[in-house]
Amino acid sequence: MAKSETRKLFIQASHYSIASLFTQVIGGLVTFPTLTRVFSVEQYGGLSFVGATLALALAFGKTGVQHSVVRLFAPITAGKSEFTLPQLYSTTIFGMGLSATVAGVFLIGFALLAPQSFLGHAGVRLPLALVSILLVIQATDSGVSNLLRAAERSALLMKYQVGKKYLGIALILGGLLLVSRSLTAFYAASIIAEGFSLSLLLAHALRGRALISPKNFSKALYVQVITYGLPMMIGYELSGAILSLGDRYVIKGVLGDEQLGLYSAAYNMCQYIGSAVVYAFSQAVMPVYMRMASQEGYEKASAFTTRSLGHYLLMVTPVVAGVASIGPYLLPALASAKYAPAAAVLPWVIGGMALDGVSNFLGAGLYIERHPRMLMGLTTGSAVFNVGLNALLVPRLGIVGAAAATLVCYLAMCIAYAIAGGRYMRVRMPWATQARAAVGAIAMYAVLRFVEFDGLLVTVVARCVAGAFVYGTVIVAIDAEARLIVRNAIEVVQRRLGRKPAGPGAVGGGAG
Repeated sequence: MAKSETRKLFIQASHYSIASLFTQVIGGLVTFPTLTRVFSVEQYGGLSFVGATLALALAFGKTGVQHSVVRLFAPITAGKSEFTLPQLYSTTIFGMGLSATVAGVFLIGFALLAPQSFLGHAGVRLPLALVSILLVIQATDSGVSNLLRAAERSALLMKYQVGKKYLGIALILGGLLLVSRSLTAFYAASIIAEGFSLSLLLAHALRGRALISPKNFSKALYVQVITYGLPMMIGYELSGAILSLGDRYVIKGVLGDEQLGLYSAAYNMCQYIGSAVVYAFSQAVMPVYMRMASQEGYEKASAFTTRSLGHYLLMVTPVVAGVASIGPYLLPALASAKYAPAAAVLPWVIGGMALDGVSNFLGAGLYIERHPRMLMGLTTGSAVFNVGLNALLVPRLGIVGAAAATLVCYLAMCIAYAIAGGRYMRVRMPWATQARAAVGAIAMYAVLRFVEFDGLLVTVVARCVAGAFVYGTVIVAIDAEARLIVRNAIEVVQRRLGRKPAGPGAVGGGAG
């Protein structure tokens, strides 16, 4: 069972990873260089400000209901709840749509009434009002996506995310290059792309199913999802947004839009790179360990989560070292030389993102036991700590101080989740696996220092290829679990190609 669950996790994670690859990574290779060249550094800072404000408003608009979806889906489908799937679907989508509309009205008021001295760049006010529409679309999208995620329909989600991203890229590039090089054109194109994509998803995912109807909206169920969701919204969603985006407001207030633009470019590049690992595992692992805890018991769920954390560390550790190595070449190559000074923040930011992913494993007990108030307290404390640390470090160290604060706060949150979550379900930190991954990553980083060519992109490609070879060789040589992962991957490829595996020894051997 453990082997099949691990294999299923990798299949689910691969779907999210492929989606991230084609949306964040490949999509970023198109949009990131375009936006950093079409917009001035100051405009790019304004784009980041609008995006951060939208994220904060979206946290209010969703009211944490999306977290209730994953929690309630398993008992409903197992027949252990008084509610039905049509009630869950209808209550989720209609409830989130209404709360997002209310949040959108407040966002419009903020956009119209906020003083220009606070907004900064002159082109920010209209886009800030316009994204109220995007707020409603993204809140509904979150509800539908989490319902599909809870149902473990990752393949459909992958196709949807990829299609939505590329439609958005096409419309955004067309709007910026053919209509207007403004933030308004950017967000108008985003509204059209995301609204159209969501309509198609609803039509396809719910085709032939009477899942969404006003008559299926349940007030009793909505009270239940709000009771669980509101503390999650305040303490997890909103505080999480402040934790990841609060530094933008401090930088804007202390250093101005230009430094915000530099920092945002570096931060966004880290998101493009790290999402294929961090996002994929975070999205895939939670529904699995929650289902295992409910159906098979905490002991098996704990063993599965611990082993999955080891797999995550094997893959995310070289990503951190790789970004530290290639980042100073990749950032100016993609965003232009004017963003080169921001390369100093890259190792700090990608390290913080990696630690954020670890929290989803170590805090599994909190999610399974449904402790929203404890999650609220932990995340709120981390967010307050982050803003305070930014206020202390940014005036002294500039944008590097903001990046360092991000890493320190995610580390603190990781430790807090491990302590609190361990009270309900202990997930062991696989220190030996982490040590072996660190050895491989350090060896890779040391070798890559000698790989350099005249062209920036040539150096990036050469370091990626050399780094993958060096890390892969070292980690397979010293880590039995890595060898098992490789054998299983080869078996999956052989099956996809219609070939039989080499034999019983091809899978499952070498673990220890």
